[in-house]
Amino acid sequence: MGLAVSAPGAGLSRLMRDADQALYEAKRAGRDRVRAFTPAPVPASRAANGA
Repeated sequence: MGLAVSAPGAGLSRLMRDADQALYEAKRAGRDRVRAFTPAPVPASRAANGA
């Protein structure tokens, strides 16, 4: 099972894409797994610039 939480302003297609990514991560990990979508960390240089 793949789980994702919607962020303000994110559309349904984004939510489904994130959940799908978590689902395939769970499948790669083996049977009977649940994974939650975890976004990639924002590099410090981009975070400082507000990007």
